[in-house]
Amino acid sequence: MNSRTVTRILGAIAASLAVALVVVLVNRPQSQPGTAEGPVSSAPTTSAAPKTSTPSPQASDSEASQLPSSEVDAHDASPGATPYSQTDEVRQQWEPIASGFGRAFTTAKGKTAGQWRASLGPYVTEKVREQLATVDLRNVPKGAYVNIEPAEYGDDKVAVFVHYDSDLTLVTYLILDGTDWRIYAYDRWEE
Repeated sequence: MNSRTVTRILGAIAASLAVALVVVLVNRPQSQPGTAEGPVSSAPTTSAAPKTSTPSPQASDSEASQLPSSEVDAHDASPGATPYSQTDEVRQQWEPIASGFGRAFTTAKGKTAGQWRASLGPYVTEKVREQLATVDLRNVPKGAYVNIEPAEYGDDKVAVFVHYDSDLTLVTYLILDGTDWRIYAYDRWEE
């Protein structure tokens, strides 16, 4: 495959993701005051490292989160109950997945594409593994991992911000895939 073909494929993927995001954002339900929707902004981080600028969605208290509501819905959890993914025991299962992916994602220097994909493999679903095969390592963002910050919880899903020292922030979406937590989607977080 030549570079022109790879560029066209990446362009098509980017366009598809942009259209999907617009559809999700246009069709997302509005939260009601007092509901559990929206990012958890007071959640502790898993690293003692200094925190980079925290993404803060441009939403009023009565608006839904800027995260696509189809990714992690508050109604995934029973009303009034703590979502399963937020319990201490379960956080100990998914936090290493989010932070491991975060560390490996920007660590492409000196690696072949196969080595880079293999370093991410333990953290992602098969679908994401297939998508990573199309990534040109020259397009992998730079930055050293700083920490993770939970954004939204559901029973079997969680959205997590991954912060880097280069002001890059990714949002990763994890799902309980059978008995293991895996990242089923990720994207660059834009404030």
